[in-house]
Amino acid sequence: MRIFFMVMMTAAAVAVMPMLASPASADSLHFDDITTELEAAIPANYGGFSWGTDWYVYSDTGYASFGNSYGSPSGEYAAFNGFGVLTVTMGSGSDFTFNGAYFTGWAENDTAVSFTATSITVNGYNNGAFVGSASMALSTTGYDWLDAGLEGVDELRFVSSGSGQWWLMDNFTFNEPLVNVIPT
Repeated sequence: MRIFFMVMMTAAAVAVMPMLASPASADSLHFDDITTELEAAIPANYGGFSWGTDWYVYSDTGYASFGNSYGSPSGEYAAFNGFGVLTVTMGSGSDFTFNGAYFTGWAENDTAVSFTATSITVNGYNNGAFVGSASMALSTTGYDWLDAGLEGVDELRFVSSGSGQWWLMDNFTFNEPLVNVIPT
C-alpha cells in the first residue's frame, strides 16, 4: 500500500508541474492586431500598457520596399520609435517583468544608413526609481533578441543610439518567470 501511495503521489506531482511552470499572466505582444495599413500609431492603451505618442507600427511589406530581405519575427508588423525620437516610453499601472524583445536597426538594402540606430538601451523604472537596464548593438540583417530580465518595473524607456535614428521591435515579452540557475 505504501508503494502504491508513493507512485500515485509522484504521478500527481508530474501532472501538476506543467501547470505551475506556465503562469497565465505571461504574454507577448506582436503588434499585428493594430492596423492593416502600412503604418499606424500604437493605441495609448494597447496590450494592457500605456504607450507614449511616439510609438508606431510598420508593416513588413513597407519594410521590404526599402530593399530589406527580412521582416518581423512574427506576423506582419513591428513597433518602432516614430519620428526617430531618441526616447520612447511605455508603462503600466502595476509592476511587471520585461523579459525582452526582438530588435533591429532600421535599414535599407539590409545595410545601415544615416538614420539607422546602432544600439538600443531599455531602462526600467518603478515609481520613478531606476531599477536596471539592458542594451544591445543593433543588426541591419535581421532581428536579434534582447534578453532584458527587468523585474518589478512599471515603466520602460527605450533609448536609441541617437536622435533621428530608427529601430524596430517585435515580440515584446513580459511576465514570464525568470529562470535562476543555482550553481552546484
